[in-house]
Amino acid sequence: MVHKARSHSTPNYGKWWRCEECAKRTFADKAAAKRAIREMRRDGEPVMHHYAACSGNGRHVGHIPENVRRGYVTRADVYGAAA
Repeated sequence: MVHKARSHSTPNYGKWWRCEECAKRTFADKAAAKRAIREMRRDGEPVMHHYAACSGNGRHVGHIPENVRRGYVTRADVYGAAA
């Protein structure tokens, strides 16, 4: 019996690395993070946003909290001055 090789789809969001402080995906700059968000949307991910990495080097990408999406609070209310 011959088995077919399985193809696992790995997202290709461009170049990224793991943050040294929190191990989250980190993108080089705002433009790279925005490109990754567009790709994630094509893959069916919900609304995402980019924000400064905790290490100060690059940008992280994450989900927008529902209260912010619905307009109950602002991003600044949730994230403070980092928003």
